Amino acid sequence: FLIASVAVFLLIAIMLIAPGGREAVYNAMSFKFGQGFLFANQSSLVPLALLLYELMFINVLLGVFNLIPVPPLDGSHVFRHLLSDRVRDIYDRIGILGLFALVFFGGNLLWRLMAPVVNLFNAVLTSI
Repeated sequence: FLIASVAVFLLIAIMLIAPGGREAVYNAMSFKFGQGFLFANQSSLVPLALLLYELMFINVLLGVFNLIPVPPLDGSHVFRHLLSDRVRDIYDRIGILGLFALVFFGGNLLWRLMAPVVNLFNAVLTSI
């Protein structure tokens, strides 16, 4: 999340400092979600904005994914300490099945977990 925040900070700096920076960042955001480029006047900042936006997006996805409380992800290490010893043993034994279920059946669930965090970072960018 730190890297994603730095990428957002750099995108905000582009928006505020560079001429045409706001349009470049909005083009990067719209291009990511399949809307194409919004503005016909393409700036040379668009590739940099695309790179920074992808950096933010990927790091948010990785951060949220790792916080899911399914073994062997990092979120499980936090969650398992909240469980009693008996429940923790069961959780450790069957937890890997949760990861398989998450991978095979959880595409929509994963996006539902990740979308609010991505939208938070997008809201920061669009509020400037």
